[in-house]
Amino acid sequence: MQRADRQHLVITLYMVTAWRILLMTLLGRIEPGLPADIIFSDMELDVLRVYARLQRARAH
Repeated sequence: MQRADRQHLVITLYMVTAWRILLMTLLGRIEPGLPADIIFSDMELDVLRVYARLQRARAH
């Protein structure tokens, strides 16, 4: 039963992720200049900024 519960959680996460990617794609085609906070929460934007900073630091 635990395995089924875990699979359900993973599938749910994938579905939400896929929906948001689709939404970003569609909005990007309609209005490419939209600010990121239309899609992402403040916390998500903070995480993305930290991730981007780490990626830049690794590249140098």
